[in-house]
Amino acid sequence: ESCLEKRKPFLELLLEYHLKDPSFTEKDIREEVDTFMFAGHDTTTTTINWTLYCLGVYQEIQKKAYEELEGIFETHGEKKISRKTLIGMKYLECVIKEAMRLYTTVPVIFRENYQPFNV
Repeated sequence: ESCLEKRKPFLELLLEYHLKDPSFTEKDIREEVDTFMFAGHDTTTTTINWTLYCLGVYQEIQKKAYEELEGIFETHGEKKISRKTLIGMKYLECVIKEAMRLYTTVPVIFRENYQPFNV
């Protein structure tokens, strides 16, 4: 049995846990699933939006990314995107990472206040 065959779907793991420990309710399962669905969808959408914004604002970067993609698809003559094709998109990967650096998808504040204050 391979490693992939041993993996269970996330929902199945939650249901098994619920059967072992009924204090983990169906409502808890729903909340966990909602969290994963929202987190995965929202961060991906936000990243795509900011990347497209950056490409629109910085035309020279857009041109370079376009040329990279054009070169990849002309060289390989592929119409479908494979893992190998994605690995070759080095510049586009940098553009996406820079957009994520500039416009974080998940706002986080890493500071703690240890003294009282008025708002």
